[in-house]
Amino acid sequence: MRSPLRNLRAIGFCILAFASLSTLSIGQSVTTWHNDNNRTGWQQNETVLTQSNVSAANSFGLLWQWPVTGNVYAQPLTVANVKINLPNCQSACSPVNLVFVATERDMLYAFNAGSNSQTPVWSLDLAAAAAVGGTPINCANPPSNFIWCGRDASVGQYMGVTGTPVIDVDSNTLYVAAAVVVQSTEHVQPSQRLAYWYLFAVDITSGTIKASTVVSGSIAGSAPSTLCGTSSGGTRAFEASHLQRPALLLLSGVVYMGFSAGPGNGHSEFLSGWLFGYQLSGSTFSQTAVFSSTPYGSGGGIWQSGAAPASDGSYIYLATGNGTFDLSGVQNLSSDAGNTLLKLNPSNLAVSDSYTPYNVFSYHNNQGRCATDEDFGAGGVLLPTNYTYTRTGGSGNCTGGCRVVINADKLSNLYVADRANLGGFNATGGNNVETVETPFPLQNPKQGYWSSPAYWHDGTHYWLYLAPSSDTNTANPYPVNAYQLATGGPSGPVSQTPTATTSILFCNYSSTPSGSWNGTTKDPTTGIVWKIENQNTGNPGSGTPACLQNGYTLPAALHAFNAANLSAPELYSSRGLQTSLGAATTFSTPTVFNGHVYVGTQTKVNVFGLCKTQGGCLQ
Repeated sequence: MRSPLRNLRAIGFCILAFASLSTLSIGQSVTTWHNDNNRTGWQQNETVLTQSNVSAANSFGLLWQWPVTGNVYAQPLTVANVKINLPNCQSACSPVNLVFVATERDMLYAFNAGSNSQTPVWSLDLAAAAAVGGTPINCANPPSNFIWCGRDASVGQYMGVTGTPVIDVDSNTLYVAAAVVVQSTEHVQPSQRLAYWYLFAVDITSGTIKASTVVSGSIAGSAPSTLCGTSSGGTRAFEASHLQRPALLLLSGVVYMGFSAGPGNGHSEFLSGWLFGYQLSGSTFSQTAVFSSTPYGSGGGIWQSGAAPASDGSYIYLATGNGTFDLSGVQNLSSDAGNTLLKLNPSNLAVSDSYTPYNVFSYHNNQGRCATDEDFGAGGVLLPTNYTYTRTGGSGNCTGGCRVVINADKLSNLYVADRANLGGFNATGGNNVETVETPFPLQNPKQGYWSSPAYWHDGTHYWLYLAPSSDTNTANPYPVNAYQLATGGPSGPVSQTPTATTSILFCNYSSTPSGSWNGTTKDPTTGIVWKIENQNTGNPGSGTPACLQNGYTLPAALHAFNAANLSAPELYSSRGLQTSLGAATTFSTPTVFNGHVYVGTQTKVNVFGLCKTQGGCLQ
């Protein structure tokens, strides 16, 4: 393995990079997508930002911007008090808070979290580190075995790192998956260049590679001869044509990465969803488990709009996209799990339990969900913490108090299931699953959720925040909705009518909201919901608000709302800034850490905070 390329630009690097050290934080580092493995999306120890000071009037705004090469799909991650291990830094550099940014150009950056210096503490070209002559996928001339270029205009010219990395702070290790083009040694034509998926372990103190491996594996199975059909026998191998879209999960020392199936043209239609487990020992990765969602079928991609699989420490929960379904044993295979909520055993990724919506076969003129691209797993899975529901009447098994799992789909349905008994498949409806449709009328057949819920327990109430959307540019925009989860009752934990909605509306694809508060004082007035607007609209303004065409060429915007009352006027919006945040990327998620909010776009990372204490704001 060749040495990684680090960005040590000058002898005086340490002085430059640490000239403005951030105030070291005892707050919650953000080491995984949406803050924790339950995927609540809540920063539990934000001691600086409150509802009273997050406003333009109180000088909250855009502090500075860090330019990066490649579009930022992955959520920025943060770690407090990192002791840097670079040349000339062994004794000269104090511990510093770092922000880690991965891009589609296969670049990985570590920035000083509290510094406006545009020089990163270190940077790493993952493609060059993977192999001699390694490059990211250039969509102007993609390799023959990769078919995802052009599927999303906001990805940009390159496709490299799409899924959010994950960090193990105990070992100072960041895990990241990247698509890399290398010269093939497996074909007759040695000059042919092919894409491979690499998993890297990177030392966060120095930006050096600890280990890397090409992702590969096989399972018992075979591709069907017809779309949404089934096959039998054989062995099925993972192909690099898949996309590593969901964020990574780290659980008990094992890193799990999911892959989505093809976008629906030619051979790619017959790809499957995959989940891999890898464990690092010294400088070597070992594979712990391999799972395919549709080993004898097609589809069933694991993508979840970029959300990571969730875990309560005992099991892994995820939702699959449209694909062959046969867990009911209809075709005597009991193995294909398209459009299904899955509960997996972490040790071997065997299916422990599942739920599949009743209309998986009958939806849309009886074609079923597989053939109509109506993903059950369009959004991520949430495991609410410190919450149980007890049913006081009616049907269902939550009479003793259920810990629940929540997810939403492309058909505007919100599902709440008992983690101990997900409900399986029942053509008349799962008895153990509550389904709540969004209170907005369908604008078109694909109005639903391309985002994940956020969850906040303020000490009294249990809040759920959801952002419905549409996949068409001409559809009406939608607000963010807040629901109060009930702890008991006859009808289920979620009402069809939201408790509050934002007056600001958002277009496709609706990004996932996140939140912050001071969990030490448990003061509800510190509760804030943050959301990136990834396509500007005609709202507010005269006439009917509508989503604009070619929205991905427009600047992103950051919004902040009162978490306890979304219907109140928004706390802050960056819409009026003259300084562009850069064109938005889809499914982007803001990161809140130590008085700052980090927003990635197609060209940069934008850093928001309190301007009066940081030397002023950009206009």
